[in-house]
Amino acid sequence: MKKLLRQIYRRQEKPEQDGKSPRKSKPRRSVLWRMKSTTTTANIEAIDTPPFPFLSLPREIRDLVYRELLTVSPDGGLWIRYSRTRRRWWDATPYCPTPEPSDPRPRVSMAILLTCKTLREEALPILFNSNQVWLDGPPTQCLQSLSSLPSASCSGIRYLKLWMDAYLDCGRRTGFLPDLAPEEKERHQGRVDRELVAPWLDIFTHIENKMPQLHTLHIQLGPNRSWHARSIGSVSPEWQQFFAKSRIEKVREMMQITTLRVDASLDFCHEVQEREWEPFRDLRSDLRRVRAFEEVSVEWDQFFFLCSASEQFPETDLCFSLRRRRVEEGTEAEERRTPDPLPEYRAIHSLEDAVFPMVCSFGTGMPPRSPSNNRW
Repeated sequence: MKKLLRQIYRRQEKPEQDGKSPRKSKPRRSVLWRMKSTTTTANIEAIDTPPFPFLSLPREIRDLVYRELLTVSPDGGLWIRYSRTRRRWWDATPYCPTPEPSDPRPRVSMAILLTCKTLREEALPILFNSNQVWLDGPPTQCLQSLSSLPSASCSGIRYLKLWMDAYLDCGRRTGFLPDLAPEEKERHQGRVDRELVAPWLDIFTHIENKMPQLHTLHIQLGPNRSWHARSIGSVSPEWQQFFAKSRIEKVREMMQITTLRVDASLDFCHEVQEREWEPFRDLRSDLRRVRAFEEVSVEWDQFFFLCSASEQFPETDLCFSLRRRRVEEGTEAEERRTPDPLPEYRAIHSLEDAVFPMVCSFGTGMPPRSPSNNRW
């Protein structure tokens, strides 16, 4: 069809040969009119209809439309991840974990934010105020992202989840640090201070000063967190101190936070290895030292993690839920009280439940890179 239209156009514009005066070309009809034989009258009228005057609606009605398009289901969150290779943020909401592999994934329609400046200014606060915000990236990028948000959007966040990785450069390459030469350790100490300690302290300061409506802070810890923290602590004692104590003390200073949740991941979903129990107990002890909060529950959370367009793996977290005390009296006696043992782990899923569909992929591209601790 395109080739035919180009030929018609050229014939209309081409002058006559043999010295004759050029033929006057007739006014070109629209492509829509030339395709009238294959297009129904109803479709033509629909295309010719002027756009709906959305901005003429009352603001209350427009807000209802924004919430319908931009609100994620309660079992998910607005998952924003940072790609180290592409150096940009991307929407990972469709990758939110679900209890079963067949459960539908949450989605959010952000196309309306690209319509015009007016709609973006009206809808962006609703996107961040109506959802759980999962900000998954290195601390430097997280701080830049929070600082770049408009005041109406940042100040209205009520639920914030942060991935507090104990990895240098957010990659699992910290085991070599204790064996480095002294001059190399000094160089990496500067990296730890710039890329981990200082950004995290600035993030907590930003939360305390710029996010007054935040009531729930959710911290996600990866597997082998204690081993990585010790490796980094071999070159930076400041990081070891921050990871063990300062980060929780900073949360205590944020008086607007009433609920604190800390999730720690297992290496494998089907069992708890013996070496993993001690870090869980240490984490619980660190949380109990924060006198402003009291433990509400400790439970296992088992879910399926979408790793690509179709591959899913079962994973497990141990979740600590705490709430702020109304009065900080009697906390010393509570701290001295021996806590109940950690809940027994009973695996619901195993590695055999992972989904690896056999799909013929001739002539198709690779599926999109999945969320992972390496943050591709």
